[in-house]
Amino acid sequence: MPKLIAVAGLPGSGKSTYIEQLDGVRALSDITQNGWLNWPHLVSSLLTGFDCIIDSAKFTVQQGRKDLEDRLKKEGLDIEVEWYYFENNPNACLTNILRDGILKPEREFHIRLQRLFELAPHYVIPEGVVTLPV
Repeated sequence: MPKLIAVAGLPGSGKSTYIEQLDGVRALSDITQNGWLNWPHLVSSLLTGFDCIIDSAKFTVQQGRKDLEDRLKKEGLDIEVEWYYFENNPNACLTNILRDGILKPEREFHIRLQRLFELAPHYVIPEGVVTLPV
């Protein structure tokens, strides 16, 4: 049975960098972007037996995590999701977004900044999980 790892964290927390560094899994960064555009690719990868890792800032809220699990059930994929959470550290994320605005201008600076301020107050990390540092 393939494994699905899902990474939650605020914009600028390091989610994309983290998932790109893992070997042996198919990485799909920001799976929820553009109306779940990469969803068919994820489903196909899981159905063919590949372990996958995905991330999204939308997973910082309970509804985002529920949406993922509902989509898996709808596809008939009986896969347990292994969740990883970046700490809720808006100041460190802001620093990273500002740095990326200079070094990686293609990273949609203003959208990431807006999403940081929208999501940070609502980011709930379940109790008892290990959090990754920003």
